[in-house]
Amino acid sequence: YFEEILKETNEVFSEALKIYNERMIRKEYQKRFTCFCDFKKIEERMENNINPELTYQKNDGSWMKVRVLKFKTYTKASQETLWFFTSADGGI
Repeated sequence: YFEEILKETNEVFSEALKIYNERMIRKEYQKRFTCFCDFKKIEERMENNINPELTYQKNDGSWMKVRVLKFKTYTKASQETLWFFTSADGGI
């Protein structure tokens, strides 16, 4: 589903995250998800070797976890990250 949202936003990842949050995440978790997706905060955590993660509930009642990891070539000049969305029980 997230791939569909990415197409809808012309591959603008930050916009896709906003739409995903609005459509798929339960209201009581939306503010936490928005705060989690603050790229500046993610960058600060990465610089301190912390892999950000958040567990939240979707509208369908399922629990999800999103984790952000440094890409193998993560540098100051190229801060590429990998975002993993998995079910809270570990499945993808």
